[in-house]
Amino acid sequence: MKWLGIGVELELSSLDEAITAASLSTCVPIESDIASLEKKIEYEFSVKGLLLEAITHLSEKELGIGCCYERLKFLGDSVLDLLITWHLYQSHTDIDPGVLADLRSASVNNDNFAQVAVRHNLHQHLLHSSGLLVSQILEYVKVISESDPRSLPSIRAPKALGDVVESIVGPILIGTKLSLDQVWNVFYPLLSPIVTPDKLELPPFRELNELCDSLGHFVKVKENCEKMGSAMHVEVSVQLPNALLVREGKGPNKKTAKGEAAFHLLKDLEKRGILHGSLMSKGKRDNPDHIYDSFHLKRDSSICSSLIEEHSSEPASHKRHTLDETNLTASIQFCETSELITPAVAFINQIIDNAMSVGGPRTTLYDVCKKLQWPVPAFDSREYKDSFYFVTDLYLNPVKGCKEARDKTVSLSKITLCIPNYGNIECKGEARSDKKSSFDSAAI
Repeated sequence: MKWLGIGVELELSSLDEAITAASLSTCVPIESDIASLEKKIEYEFSVKGLLLEAITHLSEKELGIGCCYERLKFLGDSVLDLLITWHLYQSHTDIDPGVLADLRSASVNNDNFAQVAVRHNLHQHLLHSSGLLVSQILEYVKVISESDPRSLPSIRAPKALGDVVESIVGPILIGTKLSLDQVWNVFYPLLSPIVTPDKLELPPFRELNELCDSLGHFVKVKENCEKMGSAMHVEVSVQLPNALLVREGKGPNKKTAKGEAAFHLLKDLEKRGILHGSLMSKGKRDNPDHIYDSFHLKRDSSICSSLIEEHSSEPASHKRHTLDETNLTASIQFCETSELITPAVAFINQIIDNAMSVGGPRTTLYDVCKKLQWPVPAFDSREYKDSFYFVTDLYLNPVKGCKEARDKTVSLSKITLCIPNYGNIECKGEARSDKKSSFDSAAI
């Protein structure tokens, strides 16, 4: 607490008792092994018994050894979380809090700590009696040493590797009388390099979701019912305007399988010049209506370009844009002859039923696109302030010639719906008193 600037007094009697109890431990390992471990982390432990406990796996306790690292791991986990959080907070003062949280998640996790253990050969000092753990560690060390650092590891890190890194924090903290500064001086070199914003890599599936969300594409996940052994097979797909990308991943659980499939999909998108932007999520947090707003959907310039003409002195009847009967008939005929679009016809009545509720048409259209895996519709809106626009709805009913009518502002919106392998359908709604209502009009 003093390290955080909070003046409190701490009773150290319990700390002295823990040191005394650890000093009386009879499970003393080979001195040369302890010296080797101390050399690797460049720290001499004052209480060897606590270090022994920190590197002893639960499988040893089951044989009657009497000590294991579980309690020290609990302590070390909390301390490392605090130290790394403090370091990130102090080092990056001008970044979004969400990025800070991502940096901490990338730094404080078992996979990262397991790589620290392998990088400094700390795993060689883990005391255990598990044949399975031996094979898992050997396989993981081989994969890490042979794989490309930029690629996704094909196997998950054994939990014991990350645990031993966390548990070693405990003896240092206790031996230094709870000095967080000394703990950080020892562990900062071990943890380095600590990830920075420019080097931050999100988990593949999350990165794919954020990328596709920013582009207005849906990510579809399908579990493969035909499992091979204990491996989980997952199919992940992304529908682009002119192509359907599908990749399959496998792993011991659904999360790992999704990550593998997403990793390959990101590579496929990268080949098409579609990359994840580091600031994409900021716009989404700033605008909760981002799923409907074309200004937050990084679409093709032809889609986002304004097709609503600037205001002129034409009569209001020439300015009310709706889908004419010819286009409506052609759209229905197209739906009836296309297997891809036929399912959307079932939603037409639902859209009409929701026409009177604010946001209803947009929500229903969004659900249609999600079900059919079409890109999210893009909306473009323009505001006008003129007495030529007269709107008769629940929100605005001005009288011609009134000053209030001339001071009213109305919105006109255009919707662009991209149908994969077909093209774009564009419709303009009627003038409304606010932008969201004009979105609903265009959606209808």
